[in-house]
Amino acid sequence: MEPNAPLTTQQFTQAIWAIALGVAAPWLIILPAWWAWERYQDRKASREAQELLRRWEATHPLEPEDEWARLAQIKDRLWLESLSSDARRYILRQRQEEAEREARARAILEAERRAARNGEAHPQEDPHENRRARR
Repeated sequence: MEPNAPLTTQQFTQAIWAIALGVAAPWLIILPAWWAWERYQDRKASREAQELLRRWEATHPLEPEDEWARLAQIKDRLWLESLSSDARRYILRQRQEEAEREARARAILEAERRAARNGEAHPQEDPHENRRARR
């Protein structure tokens, strides 16, 4: 075959495939290897971080939450005892009102959830509303 002769269709197709594979083949090897290496590094870092956390937790034991809550109650009681009787009554009354509002809000939320489960279009607004109107 003459060196300057035009390429046949088959030769042209083979040349295109050779170029495409020459460009794509390294990436088909490099990318999965790179992803595998990154995954290995992430897992290694995660294991090291978990080990550091375990060591830190072993040297710094946590107090149970109930002890924290009990400590907060004791501090609150001591603080309340340090106040005058009028201030103490006022604060306790405020806390009682807040607890009642919280209970009403939870009751409304529960009524809305029940209504949503039962498919009602308009849930009742406040289950304590009738009791309040009678007062």
